[in-house]
Amino acid sequence: MPNIANASKAHIATRSERTFPRIKKNEAMSRIASVMFIGDSNVERVILSIFCNLYCYCFPVSLHKDRKYSLTEACASVKELKSAKFDESVEIALNLNVDPRHADQMIRGAVVLPNGTGKTVRVAVFAKGVKLDEAKAAGADVVGNDDLAEAIQAGNINFDVLIATPDCMGIVGKVGRILGPKGLMPNPKTGTVTMDVTKAVNDAKGGQVTYRVDKKGNMQAAIGKVSFSAEAIKENAEAFVAAINKAKPSTAKGRYITNAAISLTMSPSIILDNMELMEIR
Repeated sequence: MPNIANASKAHIATRSERTFPRIKKNEAMSRIASVMFIGDSNVERVILSIFCNLYCYCFPVSLHKDRKYSLTEACASVKELKSAKFDESVEIALNLNVDPRHADQMIRGAVVLPNGTGKTVRVAVFAKGVKLDEAKAAGADVVGNDDLAEAIQAGNINFDVLIATPDCMGIVGKVGRILGPKGLMPNPKTGTVTMDVTKAVNDAKGGQVTYRVDKKGNMQAAIGKVSFSAEAIKENAEAFVAAINKAKPSTAKGRYITNAAISLTMSPSIILDNMELMEIR
């Protein structure tokens, strides 16, 4: 039986019984009672009822749990799963048939989504001389070099993306232990170590998302908001998947994308047709 206390927030959503029916209460009661000692007292029956209602709420059953949706269908259907009062993020998750233990199969990079992410991104830039002025002109929120490093050491991290020119990486290295665990360390593979600070700042503010495969071949990214149109979500998803396909290592064998799904911040996942995704270029 799934651990109710650790139920993923991705499985908690309010949806219509017609489209995504939940587990029937009698079935949930029998499942819970089979692993818990429940007597005949009123208190114990109330406890069972509470656990039963929570179980039905957290673990809904899909009518099409074995079906794989086309990207067009999924992007339209995911908007119907909205349940939260805030503008939920649309997230895509992929499982790749790669072994990140090999350096040439460590897939990491960045892609600019055509319709943005729907988020306001604060950008900081480490630069010197004329590049400092270029960063300011491009709209960077924070610019500097030694003074910026001192601010970071003091705990003032008022940015979401950090960009640095190569000649400032020595300064950045001094605060690497602070930036690394927060995922803010600049990296050439994600375009955040560059001399073209204008392009880097514009990309970061224009909807760039970074991706990196974990040790089990999984990766995920936010590709928009539920308030986006289905077409805009699809375009962003195609741009993201195209970048992943382009990054396919030559040593990867077999089916590259083994599993894929799309979901909202607080919704169940919709399984995508991985064969279709591998054709996106």
